[in-house]
Amino acid sequence: MNKLNNKLKLAVGASGSGTCLQSVIDNSFKPDFDFEVVCVFSDEPECFALGRAKNHNIPTLSVPVQKITSSNLESTKRKERKLLERILQEERLLKGYNNQKGLLEYNPDYVVLLGYERIITGHFLSKFPNRVLNTHPAPLEFQGIGGYDWALGYHKDAVRRNDWTCVTFHFVNDKVDHGPVICQTPMKITLDDDSDSLSDRGKNLEYDQISTCLQWFAEGKVIFNNDSEVEINLEKMQRNKIDYMLNVFEGEDKSKKYEFILSFDEFYDEIKIKKEGNIINPNLCGYYIPKNTPNSLEFTYLYRGISKLRNRGFDINFNFHGLNIHPVYMKKNFNEEGV
Repeated sequence: MNKLNNKLKLAVGASGSGTCLQSVIDNSFKPDFDFEVVCVFSDEPECFALGRAKNHNIPTLSVPVQKITSSNLESTKRKERKLLERILQEERLLKGYNNQKGLLEYNPDYVVLLGYERIITGHFLSKFPNRVLNTHPAPLEFQGIGGYDWALGYHKDAVRRNDWTCVTFHFVNDKVDHGPVICQTPMKITLDDDSDSLSDRGKNLEYDQISTCLQWFAEGKVIFNNDSEVEINLEKMQRNKIDYMLNVFEGEDKSKKYEFILSFDEFYDEIKIKKEGNIINPNLCGYYIPKNTPNSLEFTYLYRGISKLRNRGFDINFNFHGLNIHPVYMKKNFNEEGV
């Protein structure tokens, strides 16, 4: 979808303060960006995000979730009742509510969730196939709210305090925080970080990443690979990083420890792979990443490949420009019943 001569129309969902929304609104007025916010919707009628939209004369739509208490549903299981409540809310979002226009009438090119805390159902997604996007302040291995608390080890599902995290922009599917990744930007966690400092730095990364990705959509550079993975079609950008990694490790011994290193010199970023201290596959270690590749996309593709290799049983230490990207461990899988 190329919108260079006609701005990309966005419907934005938010539940809180709306700082990410504000960054998108601010950038929409700059000549370098080809998108506009045509409406803002929320499940929280009093949230500050709606006020931000109104300050810019952007139409708003507020539809709170209403509890189903009808006597004929008393025996309905809690999970099923919550699903019915969400679908009822979504119908009002789509078609309008309380004299407010619905999202379908605004006809957005994409629906963008920026701190929208209500779980989206398949009913809503079917109205905007492959057109619902979300920002998430963590790797997608952590699902749910509280991404920065998880990174610092404060969240109930955190195994330990991490020394890295990332912000993720991704497509939404029928699982929570689980859709195909568009871009991820890594961030180092220091010993001095607390919730406020990490959130401040993470939010700044989110602001930049969200608008950058939206501009890629406006320029038609976002493509699906086999309908499950996303590539960004940038000029002169080498793409087969994942295939490269998988081929390098084909036939390797899974009982050994490996280190995957992205190092930097004056001219190129270079990938090196070591098996218990010794470089393997020397003929492939001359693989270079062009310097014009955005740092966030280097990380996105390489982390995707590393995760695939780890899932295949390889013990891999991923060193990204000196940052140790260790595996993400959780105490338990995200449970929708706990939302």
